[in-house]
Amino acid sequence: MTYDIDYTITQLNYGIGNEWTYDWGGYLGVDWYQGGLKLSDDVKVTHKSGTETSSTLAKATSTSTDIKAFAGVFVVTFGFGF
Repeated sequence: MTYDIDYTITQLNYGIGNEWTYDWGGYLGVDWYQGGLKLSDDVKVTHKSGTETSSTLAKATSTSTDIKAFAGVFVVTFGFGF
């Protein structure tokens, strides 16, 4: 059984930490705590090959409940903007 699965998620992230921007365009962020809340998700399943049954389709569409919002402790980000 082969499916093509397109999954989209909308989530709200929040964090407590420090962020620094530099005059040359650099960005450094250190979050001491970061959490997230999943607002919505959507899965679109397209049958590619094999014999589809109601149980295989249900299994393919249930994968969206396994993905949770991002959370962490001591998250470091570095970037560049212009």
